Order: sequence, then structure tokens, then C-alpha cells
Amino acid sequence: MIALLGYLGGPFGLSGLKQICSGTGNAALGFPRASGLLILNDPATNRPFAVMDAAAISAARTAAVSGLALRLLAPDAARSIAVIGCGELAHAHLAMLAAVFGADRFGLVAYDPDAGRLAALTAAAQALGIACMPAGSVEAAVREGDIVLPATTAEAPHIRREWLRDNALYCAVSLLDAELDIYRAARLIMVDDLHQCLAEGRPLDRLQRAGQIDRARIVEIGAWLASPGYLTGDAAPVVFNPMGTVITDLAAGLAVFEAAVGADLGTRLPL
Repeated sequence: MIALLGYLGGPFGLSGLKQICSGTGNAALGFPRASGLLILNDPATNRPFAVMDAAAISAARTAAVSGLALRLLAPDAARSIAVIGCGELAHAHLAMLAAVFGADRFGLVAYDPDAGRLAALTAAAQALGIACMPAGSVEAAVREGDIVLPATTAEAPHIRREWLRDNALYCAVSLLDAELDIYRAARLIMVDDLHQCLAEGRPLDRLQRAGQIDRARIVEIGAWLASPGYLTGDAAPVVFNPMGTVITDLAAGLAVFEAAVGADLGTRLPL
């Protein structure tokens, strides 16, 4: 279980709490793997004014940030996305691809050890007009991808550097899939929050502890947007390594709340 506090100033005027709970055994019990709550507070009084499902908002936010990374970092010639893991996050990314890039920009090569999940994602892609080819293994999918997007519950590295194309974009939606050589070889590593990425035993934290991290190759996405950079060469992969920031969940949650109020949806509770 993870609990994150955040504050947004300026036009938002919002503070809040995101709680995400996850269990790899939930599917066997008939529950989704992830659940949680997003609580929005008035920062002037600290009183809550909305409680909503956090899992759906978090999944949509994750996919939206991936979409931004694709816009900023994907090679112009990139046409195929290797999707590893075909659960809820993969479906959220599929909806993002259709909404942001249309049906013709990317085709998918998908792998999941669960044949049912793989078939469901393939069918959902086809319903949106997006080509999706099932792969027989993680390696087979990765080798076919100009972009590699793992969305798994992996707790140990299993994607190898030699499987990636030299100019591939590796989007670490789930953070523990890549062997560290992928990070060591990257010509650029983009993160959402470097402080968070250097904590909790994640790949960049492990590289820092080993004295193998090159800060000159790491940039935060906000800094890149404020002063756009450019990519040179095509002999090494680019890594997008987001941790997921609570302020983006709060911003998305506020938009959902305002839309719900405008549509007279939800249940009002006495507080």
C-alpha cells in the first residue's frame, strides 16, 4: 500500500491524498490487482471535499504521461510498440494511443503469459482499428518494437539490452522489468521526478548506489518542456522512467470532480 500527499497552488488551489493498494493475488479472488482512493482537500481549511476511485484515475494519468513521452521522444520512424503485460494499464495505454495518435500511427506487438489477457487486448485493439500482433515471448515482442512498453507486475529484471533496437524508446511504465544495462547504455534518461527515482531501490537508485549513474544523461520532463532539448545519434536507446507524481493525479482528479459536478453525478455526503 502506498499513500502520497500533494499540493497544487496557482489556479488549482488543491491539496490531497492518493492511496493505492495492490495485490498480485487479487485476480484469483475476483478483484482487480490495484485499488485505492483519491481524497481532494481545500488547502485553506484542510477539509476534504471529494473522495473518488484512485485506480482508474491513476491508470489514465499513467497512460497520459506515456503519451507525452511518445510525443517528445519517439523516433519519427517508429511504428511498432511492444507491449509486455496486457492488464488494465495496457488497456489504458491502448485507449490513449487511439485518442492521441489515432489508429494508424502505431501497431502493437503484445505479449502476456496469460492467453486470456493477451486475447482481450488484441480484441480491444482491433475494435479500435489498431493492428495488434500477439508474440510468443517477451524477447520476441521486444525485438519487434521500436518502442518497448512493459506494464507488468514483475519484481525482477527480465528484459535484456541486446533485445532492444539501438534507437528504441523504452517506456518503463512498470519499473523493475529492465536489466540495468538498458539504463547504462541509454543516451538519454527522462524522468518525471528525479528525487523519487533515486529512492526505494528502483533502477536509478541501484545505479547511484553502485556509482554508475551519469547525471548528465538524465533530465526531468518538466525541464525538457521548459527548455526543449534534442536527441542526437541513433546508436543507443532512450529510456523514459516515470515514478508517477501525486500532483498529476490531483490535477486529473480535480478535472473529474468538476466534470461530475457539472453533470450532477456522484453522491453528496454530509461532512
